[in-house]
Amino acid sequence: MPYDAKTIAYAKAKGIAEDELALVVNGCSGGIRWIYALGGRRISCEGCCNQHDIDYQLGGTPAMRQAADLQLRQCTGAVGGWKRARAWAMWAAVRLAGRWYWAGE
Repeated sequence: MPYDAKTIAYAKAKGIAEDELALVVNGCSGGIRWIYALGGRRISCEGCCNQHDIDYQLGGTPAMRQAADLQLRQCTGAVGGWKRARAWAMWAAVRLAGRWYWAGE
């Protein structure tokens, strides 16, 4: 799977070389993608979601999961208005359902 430059840079910062990046990133999954698709639009925060996918697959402590979720909310809500509401909705969704995808320690 080809990764975008932002995802490669983030993985490298985490100590994972591009050719070793066996993690699966799928951008923003779940209901948010469907909502945007219904409106004929593409979600603009795919890089934020890819970073979140990488964090979840690397795992760690519960505090690290909470930090990854907070980073997702901050990244996706960089601008006020709808983006801020979207950020909080995404944060709530990953806090509620994300534990099933967290790699743990």
